[in-house]
Amino acid sequence: MKKNKIFISILLCLCLCACTKKADKVERGGYDLTYKTGYYASEINEDNNALYVIYLYNGVGDNMGWGGEDDDIIPNKYAIDNDLQGRYLDTFWDENGNPLGFNLKTTELDKFNVDIYDIKTGEKLKTIDVKSIFDNDDNIKPDRPYKAMALEYDGIPYIMVRSEKTSKDIENGYEDKGKAVFINIEDETYFEIMLP
Repeated sequence: MKKNKIFISILLCLCLCACTKKADKVERGGYDLTYKTGYYASEINEDNNALYVIYLYNGVGDNMGWGGEDDDIIPNKYAIDNDLQGRYLDTFWDENGNPLGFNLKTTELDKFNVDIYDIKTGEKLKTIDVKSIFDNDDNIKPDRPYKAMALEYDGIPYIMVRSEKTSKDIENGYEDKGKAVFINIEDETYFEIMLP
């Protein structure tokens, strides 16, 4: 009986230490990520300089245009809805409290679903579990994901998730690299490109 009490006491101490450590990380610049937004976009060309986006955020409509002429605008077939929940941590110290010498950005995702709709009929076609894709491939897993947009790339419908990766460059130290993961709407294959 005494051994059981000692074992339970040690187990409780370990749990409390783990919770305290996680809470400390959140206190160092962490905040919750929760949003539900809708986006759609036109085609993006190979030079990444002709993209037109109309987006909704919490029910408020707005327009945003990047590069290209009006003639470049190609209406999209899909509208999407982002549903993301998680925590974003902005950490300057390692687990021992020593300064890292750089700012490590990490995101713990609980959910990142993207619902795909037919833009003409409004019919929901499918849900893509972006979190699962990131969880199953450490090579594309971002330190900080942004919202996804539906667009066509080279004539194929994708959702594009813009994101950030903290990478180590021996000459320049740690720096944030922008990147985008393109997920095929139809078969959910994906590829990644680095952003300028």
